Amino acid sequence: MRQIPQTIVEAFGNPKDAEQIRNKYAISSRDISYKSLLTDMRRLAGVFKILDLSPGDRLLYSISDDHISSSLFLACLNCGITAVLVDPETRQIKANDLVERSDPQAIIIDDKLAQLWQLDTDCPVILLGRTFTLGSKLFGKQPESSTLHGMLAITDEADLPQEIDQDSDAYIIFTSGSTAQPKGVCITHRALFAHLKTMTNVFELHSGSRMLNTFVLSHPDGLISGPLLAACNAASWARSAQFRVQDLDEIIDMIIRDQITHFICNPTIISLMCRLGSDSKDIFASSKLEYVVSSSAFLDPYLWEEFETKFGIKLVNMYGLTETVVAGLFCGPSPSTYKRGTVGKPADLTCRIVDDYGNEVKCNWI
Repeated sequence: MRQIPQTIVEAFGNPKDAEQIRNKYAISSRDISYKSLLTDMRRLAGVFKILDLSPGDRLLYSISDDHISSSLFLACLNCGITAVLVDPETRQIKANDLVERSDPQAIIIDDKLAQLWQLDTDCPVILLGRTFTLGSKLFGKQPESSTLHGMLAITDEADLPQEIDQDSDAYIIFTSGSTAQPKGVCITHRALFAHLKTMTNVFELHSGSRMLNTFVLSHPDGLISGPLLAACNAASWARSAQFRVQDLDEIIDMIIRDQITHFICNPTIISLMCRLGSDSKDIFASSKLEYVVSSSAFLDPYLWEEFETKFGIKLVNMYGLTETVVAGLFCGPSPSTYKRGTVGKPADLTCRIVDDYGNEVKCNWI
């Protein structure tokens, strides 16, 4: 069994290791080998040099292409650049607020966002493909080198650092801000990889695992529990187009066709699956699916029972705050943590139940 790396350098520090991994890093809509992934990261490291980005600097990006977005995130991790994650669906006012508050040294965004956001910033703004006229705010003087694709075409590969400060910020993500202004949560490299080790152990991941995750990559449930978790286990990550209700049949086909072992989704998708006709109860009979993981929202106990009864697949529930990276409490798959209708038990952390004044409450008080 491949041991989970403790740092990003351990995961990709030796190019020969990546070349020897026979599994595909990405499968389904676009097959990408680990050798190709390493090449992409080294080319992006070359772009970071052109942008004069150093370890500890912040790069804000918002890209709708999942494979480019995931490669960019992994490249940031490997170069010690702090990734600031922003959803491409973010509105103009909020986008400008996030840019001001995160104070990035560079920005990479989808072409359409240049017109939609109209960013008011002095830092370099790099578009993904087609160039818009933004005057001095667009990096570079030549249009062909002013986009990420253009820069990659003229940039040589660069070596990845052999050491990353584990107490530096790996990424910054802003909470939803339902009760106040969005709060930027900073996750260090040390905290990130400690949590990746926890998830690997809890979900029993290995190089033969094949993961399908339907969450957006601007959210930890999608980014950390998808491409990064797969990459750190030399496993494979399957990705469909952005989920829509009418794509449910495609997702089920992917689970069977791509021999998915771990399917990570939210309770809404689980509910949609339960609405399938009675003749669908055996759809996963020929699949390699070990269990389905529910995340990001409350999982109704009745829905939980209905799913497991109908499909005969164990449903695992995980819960955690943004500050815990993805999750801290796990219900299953281990029998010692599994109790339907609960959030499970804490893994590698301490959980306290307190009252309104911060005092711990006694057993059976709640």
